[in-house]
Amino acid sequence: MKKLVSMLVLAGVFLFTGTAYAELKLAYVDMQRVVKESNDGKKAFRRLKKTYTRYQKLIKKKEEEIKAFQESLKQQAMMLTEDAKKTKAQELQRRVLEFQNFYVEKQRDLQQREQKAMAPILGKIVKLVQGIGSAGEYTMVLEKSESRILFAAPSLDLTNEVIRRVNGGKGAE
Repeated sequence: MKKLVSMLVLAGVFLFTGTAYAELKLAYVDMQRVVKESNDGKKAFRRLKKTYTRYQKLIKKKEEEIKAFQESLKQQAMMLTEDAKKTKAQELQRRVLEFQNFYVEKQRDLQQREQKAMAPILGKIVKLVQGIGSAGEYTMVLEKSESRILFAAPSLDLTNEVIRRVNGGKGAE
């Protein structure tokens, strides 16, 4: 009797899960690609690249100044007293520390600028994907990422549709 009940329960589970899988409709979107290929994303990346280039020039200039000071220190080393060498070495350390702080500050600023620029774009894309998902009666739309989806059939990829719509193509919301 217990075996019969167990078999009936097991059969019910298989029947139920078979029905659930039949109704499951999945898709995925490569959000990074949408951002990179969308008009808004391209504009944001161009602005960020200008800032990045400006910062790189400033960083390179400061780096060259430190190298020039260091080279000068090497050339003067024979003529300087021990106290003067110590003072110059401390000055070099101070400049290197200032450079490191400047570099970290610019990196942090770039990250903040990127987050600020991407937030409205990502919000728009997510809203659009949610609309596509509910209109297409998808059970779930996943974000494609190298670490999240190991394999998916190309027919499940909504990325091109999202890019078209986010750029104002037919059916854009």
